Amino acid sequence: MNDRNTAAYDFSRFEPQRVPQKPGRDRNEPPKPVLLPKKRKSRQEEKRESIIVAIKTAQIFSAIAVLMLFLGVYIFGKMQLDEINHEIAEVQSKIQVENSENTSLKMKLNSMASLDKVEDYAINKLGMVKEEKYQVECINLDLGDKVVIANGTTPAESDEDSGLWGELLSYFR
Repeated sequence: MNDRNTAAYDFSRFEPQRVPQKPGRDRNEPPKPVLLPKKRKSRQEEKRESIIVAIKTAQIFSAIAVLMLFLGVYIFGKMQLDEINHEIAEVQSKIQVENSENTSLKMKLNSMASLDKVEDYAINKLGMVKEEKYQVECINLDLGDKVVIANGTTPAESDEDSGLWGELLSYFR
């Protein structure tokens, strides 16, 4: 058979392989770090870096201060809202109590002031009687309209012209 076709079944490729070790080093010992010499900076570069660090530190602290301020305002607002909601709940419960008392008082008033009770009280306690037809007397109030001028005279008594012109003048006085 061809080697290409059997390469898929070569399990030796999956076996752990040994790495050759360098002489003088133990397997469990980590490698030693190598220190590189620091590049010497000038005073101007050091000053510039310290200013940059100070600016960044100030920016961070100011950002934290602003965030804390927003957080404080948010918490204060939530506390105020909670207090107001608590007051609203108290007032609503008082309103419900007062509405129920109002309803009971209205029912009591309606039961006390019903027409039957008023009629019974008027007849039995006050000695009143119901009206009869012969006790009713009609009065006619249609006696005609009359115009009286401020000095107490009527338009017919005044020296004015009578007729349509006189009536119009008396109307506007």
